[in-house]
Amino acid sequence: MRNKFLPSFVQRKGRITKSQEDNLNSLHEYLVTSHAQILLEKSNFKRVILEIGFGNGENLINLAKENPKNLYIGSEVYMAGIGQVLGAINDNELANIRLVTGDIRLLIEEIKESKSDSEETSDSTKGTISEEGKTQTGKTDDPVRLYLRDMGAVELLSREGEIAIAKRIEAGRERMIGAICESPMTIRSIINWKDSIKEG
Repeated sequence: MRNKFLPSFVQRKGRITKSQEDNLNSLHEYLVTSHAQILLEKSNFKRVILEIGFGNGENLINLAKENPKNLYIGSEVYMAGIGQVLGAINDNELANIRLVTGDIRLLIEEIKESKSDSEETSDSTKGTISEEGKTQTGKTDDPVRLYLRDMGAVELLSREGEIAIAKRIEAGRERMIGAICESPMTIRSIINWKDSIKEG
């Protein structure tokens, strides 16, 4: 089934700085375009984690720095954010980040099809016991069950982890507000509002 065209999944350049644009020259070193590439990389890491829409990449970079044994695959369509992340990867010498810049749905669909083919050709039968001693549900094409099964292998955040993420979100919010307030356009708008109020 073909994915419906959605503008949110289309690669966009947007406003981009010179340094971000220069960083894009190294994009080919970190680019992921197929499930086969992920499988090749997977053997070198403990876990593979996908982040869709990483924005300026602050969370992606922090997670990669804190968990060097995990492979982080970041998906983003805005080239400015991709350029920002590439700069941070080089500055921090991170080897556990790969990037997807196209329609992430195509890669997810490929992964789902690969899993489905693998399950159909597997000798395992319905009701086999997993390594942890739990009964598997057998092969399924239900994307919700596939998602829940995969999510079951992901560790939950600790209290400290939740606090750390909350602090990063709050810090990002403050920086965003600060950047908006420093913008000449914002200052002009405030002056215009003041003049409009004075004039009634």
